[in-house]
Amino acid sequence: MNKKKLIIIGKTPPPIGGVTIHVQRLLDSIDKKGLRYEFISTELKYIPKIFAKLTINKYCHLHTSNVFLRFFLILFSKIIFSKVIFTYHANLGTFNSFKNFLDKLSIKFSFIPIMINERSFREAILINKRSLIISAFIPPTENIPLSNELLEKIYFNKVKYKKMFCTNAYDLVFDKQRKEVYGITDLISLFNRNSDKLLIISDPSGNYFNYIIKNSLIINENIMFISEPHSFFEIIKLSDILIRHTTTDGDSLSVKEGLFLNKVVLATNVVDRPTGVISYSTINELKRLIEQSFFKIKHTDVKNGFDDLFHLYKNLIDSSDVTICN
Repeated sequence: MNKKKLIIIGKTPPPIGGVTIHVQRLLDSIDKKGLRYEFISTELKYIPKIFAKLTINKYCHLHTSNVFLRFFLILFSKIIFSKVIFTYHANLGTFNSFKNFLDKLSIKFSFIPIMINERSFREAILINKRSLIISAFIPPTENIPLSNELLEKIYFNKVKYKKMFCTNAYDLVFDKQRKEVYGITDLISLFNRNSDKLLIISDPSGNYFNYIIKNSLIINENIMFISEPHSFFEIIKLSDILIRHTTTDGDSLSVKEGLFLNKVVLATNVVDRPTGVISYSTINELKRLIEQSFFKIKHTDVKNGFDDLFHLYKNLIDSSDVTICN
């Protein structure tokens, strides 16, 4: 059977998250280029359709954080001689030993594994020589404005404080050491002791706020949760400084957005951070940083990852009978 289509497999918001936003912006960018494509969601009800499509399409680009789904789709494609490109939206070695082993097999069996940071790429290239490194950052193609009610609330708080900091947690997640991936509890404790500075916490799922309330943690007036769906990109625009206080990471979308918007970006050094980011190791180092009155912003050109993806798609099209179509 002649396999002609390139399909993109993933999930778009809701829920809001780094991977879902990346996929949505990827699709929007392809639309802007005027290319036709087929998109299939990784929602459970569409899984049989994905396996069926792999039997009649030569190439697909897979985006999922589900280790098991990723492995079985790639293994299946290997057996039937379809070719899966997949973007690994994390840092290699993030999970337990069994999941990390499956990830390495996924890299080995896939046609082109795409890593989003240098450290992961250095490991992947030893497993699969076709591995690529492509930034996960794709700028939004259109603005999604904040509600008037939310804007009024932010501006009301902003004028009362010296600096406005922001951070985001797309959901309440724990790492393999059972530590909070986004470190929100640490940040609350830190800003409770720095009451002259405003901290906006983007919490679109609402799960973090519920966790904080359940554990009876004190939240001072200078800390504001936004526990409803919204554009964090718009929050960064209004802020002075972005904090990425994570225990693990990939190619953080919010970090790239902060740099793209010429904001001060403070981030843990758990992965290689882009030029322009001020990295730190501990909460005490972060404390010293936020107590500084002045940061010198180093302008950084942030590469749009879609440019490389579009080039990759075009190479596949030009080297075979593949067309991108609905």
